[in-house]
Amino acid sequence: MCRKYQRGTLPSRSSVQKTAYELHTLGQRLIPFERKHSTYGEMYQYDFESFLRYVLKVFNLDVIAHTESVELSITLDGESCAMELVTSLQESKLWIGELIL
Repeated sequence: MCRKYQRGTLPSRSSVQKTAYELHTLGQRLIPFERKHSTYGEMYQYDFESFLRYVLKVFNLDVIAHTESVELSITLDGESCAMELVTSLQESKLWIGELIL
């Protein structure tokens, strides 16, 4: 029995490369970064102040930050810590859609 090959289920290599380039360009414009090599391997260094200002703006906290204190929690381990935080905030009624107040 012959299986039928379906075209178009995965993007082409050139399409992935084009999108990666566009994403890189956008990232450089929003939060400038540069690629570095260290004893631990490849890493990316970015301007931390630009990063924080962008995060505040994305979550509409930039206006609030001018008048009062804003606390940010950033996790590097991904889903597990973030989900614990979301669950905790939902239970305490501080979670409003995608914005944490």
